Amino acid sequence: MDKISMDAGWRFCLGNMPPYSPTSAKSGGFGRGAADMALDDSGWALVDVPHDYMLDCGYVRAEHPARQERLGPADDKAYDPLKVAGYLPGRVGWYRKRFEVAAGWEGKRVYLHFDGVYRDCTLYLNHYHVGGHKGGYTGFYLDVTDFIEYGGVNLLAVRVDATEHEGWWYEGGGIYRHAWLCV
Repeated sequence: MDKISMDAGWRFCLGNMPPYSPTSAKSGGFGRGAADMALDDSGWALVDVPHDYMLDCGYVRAEHPARQERLGPADDKAYDPLKVAGYLPGRVGWYRKRFEVAAGWEGKRVYLHFDGVYRDCTLYLNHYHVGGHKGGYTGFYLDVTDFIEYGGVNLLAVRVDATEHEGWWYEGGGIYRHAWLCV
């Protein structure tokens, strides 16, 4: 099996845009938003993965809503790290990458392999929804053989939703480990 690095040359945009959900199969692709082949992403940031976009979002210093309910008059002067410390709220971001696939690969199985994406991600290849992965601590493979444009340029769009949390620690957001194209 050939394993080709997909780490270099991604375009990144912080924020949400269509498509918002994976409701399509190969019979009906997405022709709009971040999965649109014709979208001009030249204004998006050029990044390499591993990439953690949460580090660029800026800290928020705010009351933590879960702690507000438990604080009473006797606790007013107590040290509460959730009230005095800043945090990085989860956000949604999009990654796009164009890559060429040799015509000689036709007839072979082609997989995308991500070592880690935090947190919930949805993937579109050549404007078709090809799968996703929930959770941010495990790698995953997707068989994209049927969606590849052999002998041409392909577009991979990855929506990353880091608004949910799995722990109390800093978790980050983005394609935070290596990405591969496996043939």
